[in-house]
Amino acid sequence: MMTMARSPVSKIIIVRNILLMLLVAGAVFFGPTLSHFARSFYVNIRAVHSDAYEGYSTDALKNELVQRDAELQRVRYQAILYNMLVSENLALRNVTGAGQISEGIITRVLSRPPQSNYDTLIVDKGLEDGVKEDDLAIFQDFALGRVVAVDQNSASIQLFSSPGIQKDALAGTPHAVVVVTGQGGGAFEFSVPQGVTVLKGDVVRLPSPSSLGFAIVMNTTVNARDTSVIVRAAQPFSFAELDFIRLVHR
Repeated sequence: MMTMARSPVSKIIIVRNILLMLLVAGAVFFGPTLSHFARSFYVNIRAVHSDAYEGYSTDALKNELVQRDAELQRVRYQAILYNMLVSENLALRNVTGAGQISEGIITRVLSRPPQSNYDTLIVDKGLEDGVKEDDLAIFQDFALGRVVAVDQNSASIQLFSSPGIQKDALAGTPHAVVVVTGQGGGAFEFSVPQGVTVLKGDVVRLPSPSSLGFAIVMNTTVNARDTSVIVRAAQPFSFAELDFIRLVHR
């Protein structure tokens, strides 16, 4: 009996499905943290239709698989690193007994970018619920922004990533106080001296006892003109995930 050899397209589909199963297994193992980093990768993989590979050479298919595998490994690395940093942060809080954050006010997000004004949120709690101007908005232990306007039943939050907004933060090893500038869309940029080590995946934190996360380092560029390193960072989640957030008094 003759057996039909699998076509290159069939092989790529099989390998793609294996990668997807590994990604799902990783999400179960690492918990919700991995899912934030992996979601975009998963969507990109699922969006690729088999017809896109028709006409690819064997070498091209192999290169594509290598790139997909590298992306998966990067997602795993970022998730592991992020979990380690979160665990270290919690341990330090327990040992010192400092920086405990109050539960605050849980509020639903009514409007977010791009529905709201650029890099602002509208929430459904206001003066009647105890919300005050300058309250800190938090999502999953990351500082988002502050309340800039509040009425009886709603409040407006300006995100720290708003273009031109500057905020002091801690980054690198040894820790350096840096001025982070919002670039819009959840992105940030700052510079550090070349003597400070900043790596992709590092958590940038607020310089306060709470040690809240601020952003995740995405990439760095050496600026040879003034011996500094330009660092680009971003929030580790999308605006679409902001259904409920916390507001705490500062």
